[in-house]
Parts: sequence; structure tokens; C-alpha cells
Amino acid sequence: MTDTNKYKVKILDIIDEIPNVKSFKLEKPDGVDFREGASFRLEIPREGKSLTHDFSINSLSSDDYISFTTKFSIRKSEFKKDLLSKNIGDDLHVSNIESHMGLRYEERPIVLLSMGVGLTTMLPLIRTYLIDKGNIPQAKSYTIAREGKRVFEDKLASIEDHDFTQDWFAGRKEFFDSLNEIILPNCIVYLVGSNEFLLDTIVKLRELGLSDDDIMIDMTDKKKKVMFIAAKNHQVL
Repeated sequence: MTDTNKYKVKILDIIDEIPNVKSFKLEKPDGVDFREGASFRLEIPREGKSLTHDFSINSLSSDDYISFTTKFSIRKSEFKKDLLSKNIGDDLHVSNIESHMGLRYEERPIVLLSMGVGLTTMLPLIRTYLIDKGNIPQAKSYTIAREGKRVFEDKLASIEDHDFTQDWFAGRKEFFDSLNEIILPNCIVYLVGSNEFLLDTIVKLRELGLSDDDIMIDMTDKKKKVMFIAAKNHQVL
């Protein structure tokens, strides 16, 4: 279910995570509730046409704020330029809160595969798992990111739980060469990254025997269906 209401919120904090990556904490509107792995639309109000962009929420509904993390590349979009100019106390608009990545408690292990800042989508899944493991016997997270560019590395390294691990790969080749070793039997895979990364990984996961039902992507059912169709004709280079 999507919360289509638009909420006016203030920026509570701006945190420098790693070079060119910042987290923003926003006011959490009264009565707003969402599942782990939710996304939302952020609108920067301005005269004329407002600017919008969709982000993953990396906080939980139980937190008293909504947070998201994003990368600011050298060649910034108009939206990113405007966002970078914002300060604590400035107003933004939040809408279209929905989740396509909620944890599935099916007595099966969970494997989280992400690329770079895509790990931000996995953070609330990890937090929720550590709070309530339910029928999930094990959770493993793997992220492609070089040293010095690993968002949340210290936070994840501090987790002491024998049922959860976070590991890193410096590049895609190392990641794909190891995929058959890190995929757990009968697991559910959560996948976040660029479209090329999604397509490459879906092809590889299918080769390892996973069905499309075993793969969770942060997309609507319609867009997810298109991605799976595209993967049938995709060749991994």
C-alpha cells in the first residue's frame, strides 16, 4: 500500500558518511507508518516546477525521524545541486511512501546483495532482522565497495550477532566469481544496485537455480516484471 499524502517536513540533521555521501534526517510526520525497506518521493519546493527524486528510507518506522542517504557525484543533477544547498531547518516535502522490500519470514535464510550506496536500502532490513529474527534462520549481506567508500562500515562492523554477517567485495569480478559460494541453500535474495548490476546478478542467480520468486527488487510489480523479462535476453560481459 502506498501513502500518497504529501507531508511538509524540516531537515533535522545532515551527516557526512564518506566522501561525497551524505545522510539526511527529516521530521517524521505524525501518524506515518511504514515497513522496513520502504522508499519515498522527496520534493524540493521551488517557484515554478518543484524537483522530485525517489529515495530508500534507511530508518525504521519506530524511529522519530525519516532518514535517507545519497551520493553526490561530480556531475550533479539539478535536483542533487539543490539538495546539496539545503541546510538544517529547511523545508522539504515527502510523499509516496511504499515498501517493496519487506522481510519475508518463511523459515528461509536471507541474502542481501548491494552495490555501493545501495547498501542504504539494506540497513533497515538488517536492523529489523536483528530486532525480530522470527522464522529467518540466518542473514548475510554482501556489498561491492572499495575500502574508503564503504558506507555504514563502522556501524555494521559493530554488530555482534552470529546469525548475521556483512562482507565486502572490491569489484564486480570478485563478487560474481564468489556468487556461487555466498548464496545460501533455499535462500531469498534482496538485490539493490544499478540496472546493469541487477540484470547481471539476476542472470547469475538464475544459473544458480534461483527462481524469480526468490529475488526481491526495490520496484513495483510492473517494473520488476519488465526487469525479469529484460534479464532473459541479457548477456553478462
